[in-house]
Amino acid sequence: MSRWLLILVTVTLTLCAVALSQAEDQRRNLVPVKPAAEVDAQAAQPARPAAGGLGQPTAADQLYVFWALGKLISYPFDAADSYIQRYREGSDSDAKAIPAAAPGAANPFDAVKLGQIPPAPPVSSRPAWGH
Repeated sequence: MSRWLLILVTVTLTLCAVALSQAEDQRRNLVPVKPAAEVDAQAAQPARPAAGGLGQPTAADQLYVFWALGKLISYPFDAADSYIQRYREGSDSDAKAIPAAAPGAANPFDAVKLGQIPPAPPVSSRPAWGH
C-alpha cells in the first residue's frame, strides 16, 4: 500500500512540475531591450516635482530608507554585541593605548562612530541644482 502511494505521489509531483514549467510562454517574460542607437539621448527628462510635492522617491531617498530599516533591524544585535564587548573589556574600556610618538592633540575621529553615519546619496550625472 505505501509503495503504491509513494509511486503515485512521485508521478503526481513530476507531472505537476512539467505542467507548470510549460504553462506560460517564456518569451512573454522577457524585457524588451532597444539597441543603443535607437535610444534618444536628448530626450527630455521628466520634470521633478517641487520639494514639497509627492512624487516618485529618488534613489537617495530609497537608500536612506533601507539604511534606517537596516539600523532598526540590527539594533538588538548591535546592543547585545556592545554589552558583551563592554563585559569582556571590563572597566578599562575607556583607556586607550597611545604610542610614544603620537601627537599631543586628541584625534577628532575617535569620537565619531562610523556605523552611525548614513550613506552618501548616489552620484548623478546631472547638476545638483536641477538644470
